Amino acid sequence: MQLQIDTFSHDGRGIGRVQDKGKRFGKTCFVEGALPGETVSVEISKENRRLIEASLADIDVPHPQRVQPECRYYQQCGGCQLQHADIALQRSLKEDVLVGQFQRLAQLNDIQLSESLVSEPWHTRRRVRFSIKGETLGFNGRGSNKIVDIKTCLIADQRINQHLPDIKRLLPMLKGATGLEVIANEPLVVDVLAKQPLVVSPELAAYCEQKQLSLWHKGKLLAGPAGELAYQIDSVTFQYNASHFSQVNAAINEQMVRQALAWAAPKAKETVLDLFCGIGNFALSFAPHVKAVVGVEGSEHSIQQAQVNAQLNQLSNCQFLVDNLFEPSNTWASTAADIVVLDPPRAGAQQAVDHYPWQGNERIIYVSCDPATLARDAKLLTSKGFALQQLAMMDMFPQTRHIEAMALFAAE
Repeated sequence: MQLQIDTFSHDGRGIGRVQDKGKRFGKTCFVEGALPGETVSVEISKENRRLIEASLADIDVPHPQRVQPECRYYQQCGGCQLQHADIALQRSLKEDVLVGQFQRLAQLNDIQLSESLVSEPWHTRRRVRFSIKGETLGFNGRGSNKIVDIKTCLIADQRINQHLPDIKRLLPMLKGATGLEVIANEPLVVDVLAKQPLVVSPELAAYCEQKQLSLWHKGKLLAGPAGELAYQIDSVTFQYNASHFSQVNAAINEQMVRQALAWAAPKAKETVLDLFCGIGNFALSFAPHVKAVVGVEGSEHSIQQAQVNAQLNQLSNCQFLVDNLFEPSNTWASTAADIVVLDPPRAGAQQAVDHYPWQGNERIIYVSCDPATLARDAKLLTSKGFALQQLAMMDMFPQTRHIEAMALFAAE
């Protein structure tokens, strides 16, 4: 069946319509690997009354910015979804998805995007999670739990790729491990994912020392040199370990923090409330510019690290609190903040937004890893008297369908 691809879905698939005879509107058809503007031949894999899912059989009229994927594993590996589009087209499509979500879910139609935050298109991930099975290390295949064995990854930091042969030789010595979180560092940090405690044999300990691999499990150093993880943004240093959340793209993280500061324009007498603060990525970056910062996070482990980082940077104006922001308490709600930073996981910040007693004069920086929940929460903030002032796509994950964004809201 031949199909004209008209638009692009939030999950990276091309969308066309299959017209049924005698019916005014056709069924929506999703085609993985197809790009808007293309004419393609497809094979139907699933169909119901409203939707069709199809696989790409042939590209009859390609998009002018379609490219040959650079990764040899692209057709098998499920890690990337957009290598068949050049990087400029990838970013344009992501911007379109972001605007479309705001139009559909927030009912905001006059969207003028600010300039997107972008990085190099390759080798941007400073931390990578590998699946393992036996002595196979790689990523889950497209639409499959079968692991694609890889020798190099084009989106991983080159320090990780350089050590992949050494990491693979670890596998016979890691009985019971289900995955590895590898973090680009000197020495390289390898965090073992396993339900049961790991036995560190003399052979494993000697190998990690020899190859300079810092081997960890559940926050405990197992073997090799201690891998101290840290990054710096301007004058602030952030220490963390493998179990803490940290942004994988260092270049975008730096741009993101600086843009948040520029948009919020903090003043010396102001107070910042940072919800979902993690180890203090935003809270500590704002601290040198304001009177006080209150950071709130559900992970006690992360809050402890945020406190350590505040002391490390001699920032005495920071207070950090533990609270489940999906079932928020009143431990932080009395904070009279001038600036509120929201950096939630994919589920969004709906409960926190509803819980906080807004004064109506706050500037709100919202950092999102899901445009749909950002748009949903934008509608909620609009109902509370705030207006969208700025919106930018952040290409944290080039070559993939994932979209991150930053928004600024302020009183109308």
